[in-house]
Amino acid sequence: MANAVVRQNKLHKLVFDPEATLGTFEAPDASSLVIPAENVSFTPSRGTRIISRTSLLDGYAGDVSGAVGTWAWTLGFDSEVHDTDNVQDTLVPYWGKLLVGCGFKAVDNGTTLTFSPTTTEIGNYSAGATTNPAGMSISYLHNNNELSDTAHQARGCTGVATLNMTTGERFMMNFAFNGLVVDDELIKTDDPNISAFGSYAQLQGSPFVVKNMTCTFTDNLTSTGVTVVALNSLTINTGAETPDVTNACGSGDYGFAVSPVFWNSSPTVNFTIADTNSTDDYIFQRFFSGDTFNISVTLTAIGGSGNTIEVSLPSVQFEDVSLGEQNGYSTYTISGKAVRAVGDGTDDALMQIIYTYA
Repeated sequence: MANAVVRQNKLHKLVFDPEATLGTFEAPDASSLVIPAENVSFTPSRGTRIISRTSLLDGYAGDVSGAVGTWAWTLGFDSEVHDTDNVQDTLVPYWGKLLVGCGFKAVDNGTTLTFSPTTTEIGNYSAGATTNPAGMSISYLHNNNELSDTAHQARGCTGVATLNMTTGERFMMNFAFNGLVVDDELIKTDDPNISAFGSYAQLQGSPFVVKNMTCTFTDNLTSTGVTVVALNSLTINTGAETPDVTNACGSGDYGFAVSPVFWNSSPTVNFTIADTNSTDDYIFQRFFSGDTFNISVTLTAIGGSGNTIEVSLPSVQFEDVSLGEQNGYSTYTISGKAVRAVGDGTDDALMQIIYTYA
């Protein structure tokens, strides 16, 4: 009788490696970085998959068997952001490498790592003083019983990142990747023991927690700082796109090529703050004037390292403001979009994520 024992979800883990050659799978091993991932979705949902032939007339009732079409992976997960430290020109942080897979460029000056959107094409991974966007190989490992372990694997992964900062909670990044099938397999079953795969070196410390933040909101028209009270639920969608590139000529690609990362639209921001005299004057009143605001928030690591992460949006134009209520006081829930001046292509024009590690 076949083994019918159910398998424990807690024993799954998500690991990845940047690709030295874009689209060429980096097989997981003991050095692959383990992502502190939650809410993992790893689904072969892209493409035509099983093509329906229900309209085919053969003189009998019912459907005829479908034809196998194109396949590719979509994978998404939430990840804690840890204080991982860094070594100059090596790009150590796992979340920094994932951002590189989401179309960000990383610049390292020996004190800070600065991530910013870039139109540089996705290419081969090479860390240095400047690390350009690259593809990722991601594996969802199922440590079933170290005898019949399995894995879902994707290569050429590119994605879109969203930053979520809720007061009193962990700083989380959500990643949504597209990827290609590896070795014509949707599930790998020929490696019976993968328990040793994955490095936990970066996960020993605590994640950043959203508290004691330094928050700066400045009206760009008057250079006036706005006092922000009860900032809560700050969400920044980086605004990138990973369109499907169908590829009928590929061998073993199931009809797809690596998805590029395009910045056709800007990062968007949503947050909630308390209704005060300050926010009335500089948020609600100026909503209809088209003014822009400089928004910067900085989190400090737990544990005494002194390392910080700053998220900076130099020019946010508000698009919607609504009144609300929270714990008995009035609030504004605000959404906006990062904008730039015509012809401004500088790295800090739209958004920066700055990790100070020394």
